[in-house]
Amino acid sequence: MEIASFFISQRLALDDRLSFDREFIDTDGDGVDELVIVDDSRFSPVRVGGRYNPSPGSSINVSVGYDVLEKTVSSASLSASLFSARRGFLNGTWFFRNGLDGKTLNASTLRVAGGTSFLRDKLSMAIAVNYDATLDEFQDQRYRFGYDTQCCGIAFEIRQRDFVGTEQREFRFVINLRGLGNFLDIQGR
Repeated sequence: MEIASFFISQRLALDDRLSFDREFIDTDGDGVDELVIVDDSRFSPVRVGGRYNPSPGSSINVSVGYDVLEKTVSSASLSASLFSARRGFLNGTWFFRNGLDGKTLNASTLRVAGGTSFLRDKLSMAIAVNYDATLDEFQDQRYRFGYDTQCCGIAFEIRQRDFVGTEQREFRFVINLRGLGNFLDIQGR
């Protein structure tokens, strides 16, 4: 069993550039800035991270990227997970990406997922949510409820998606016969 690990990495390209420093510059004096590469490097960003497993059912991961040209943090992530055969699971992840090219916005996203079951694993429920902290909106939400017996399983799922102003709500109802597969699978919007 792994208790902890640590890594540090950086790639080196022998025939290409891996990192670019871009800036918006008015190159021809027309008042319109253009995206120009002002520096490049054969080295990728430096990645540093680690994992700690305090118990067989829990884990914490952290990772940071450092841009060698911009001399700043380019990305970071933190995740934690808990699992219990009796109680269920819970996962959480935070991810940050720095928009260093001057055109891309910074991004900060939080993802949470969890699930559990009751009545000797006959009744189950799960949830997964993605929240974009930069835009201050939920991008993807999934709710699942299920009932399982020895011969079949019934599940109902609702999914709400909102990406770049495109909003969708989807529904799914499934009856699964053990050993045969899905007997009924109804999906709609």
